[in-house]
Amino acid sequence: MTRERLSIFLIGLVLCSCNSTPEPRPPRALSDPHAILSLDNRGGYSHSGRLLDLLPDGMVVETRYSDVIGSEDKEAGRYRMTPNSITLTFPDRKPEILQKSIFEGTAYWTTAEGIQRILDPHDSYSRQIALRSKNG
Repeated sequence: MTRERLSIFLIGLVLCSCNSTPEPRPPRALSDPHAILSLDNRGGYSHSGRLLDLLPDGMVVETRYSDVIGSEDKEAGRYRMTPNSITLTFPDRKPEILQKSIFEGTAYWTTAEGIQRILDPHDSYSRQIALRSKNG
């Protein structure tokens, strides 16, 4: 009789857990509507998120985020942009130069060391974590 009750309890537990609603995923960091270019690596669960909003006045706002609600961390800096590169300057950090590389029609922005990985057709992870335009 005890084994039968335990089996019924376990079946009920499994059925209840199958019907539960998962927690909603927190929204990604939102870009500044005034940005001339927003680059996002679409982070969250698998890797940390990074969003860059390049504003018309030469300012850049970097937002680092994760899937944890309230985890956003913002920092302001300056940028210089050419058609194929962006130089980012933040207080207390070395300048970072991002270069544009295109793979299968998508523009990715990465350091010079990362370009070969972006262009490697077998390295989808590098493309997954790289910055790219939020709109394309």
